[in-house]
Amino acid sequence: MSNPSELSQTEQAFLNKIQSLVKNNDLTTDYDDLVSKVAGNHNGQFWYECAVTLNHMEEGMQIDMRENGRLHVAWQIFNNLLEGNDDFPQIWAGKVDVLNYILSGYDARIHALASLEGYKEQLAEDISRSEFVKKELLTTLDTAIEKFADENDWFKFEREEFLEYYGEI
Repeated sequence: MSNPSELSQTEQAFLNKIQSLVKNNDLTTDYDDLVSKVAGNHNGQFWYECAVTLNHMEEGMQIDMRENGRLHVAWQIFNNLLEGNDDFPQIWAGKVDVLNYILSGYDARIHALASLEGYKEQLAEDISRSEFVKKELLTTLDTAIEKFADENDWFKFEREEFLEYYGEI
C-alpha cells in the first residue's frame, strides 16, 4: 500500500472528518450515506485508510452495530478492496479486526437480550447474524492463512483464538 501522505487534500479532509466522528463515538451518522457521497475517483489507499479509520476503537467506545454504522461500512470497504487487492495482508487483517468487533457486539447484545423478557424475536435475529459473522470470520481467516501461510502467523493465531472461544462452527 502507498503512503497516506500521497492522498489529496480533499481525501485527507474527508478522512479527518471521519476520524473526528469516530473519535467522538458518533452513533447517529449514517456512515454508509456519508461514504457513498465521496465525490471523485479514489484509489485503494484512500479506501483502505477510510476503512481503517472507521474501524478504529478506543477503550470506552460503544460498538456501532447499525447496518449503516461505521463497522458495517468498514466491513463493506474491506470486502470491496479484497475484490481487486487480495495480495495485501493488511486488508485481510483489517477485515478480521472489524469482524471481531462486530462479533463482540453481537455477543454482548445476545447476552443482554437473553436475560430480558419480550425480546425473543430480536434475540433470534442477533443469533442468526452472529452465526453469519462467525462463518465469515472463519472463512476470512482460512483464506488468509492459505494465502499468506509462509509469511504471516498472525492469521493462524487469530484462528486459534476464534476456535478457543467459539469452537468449530
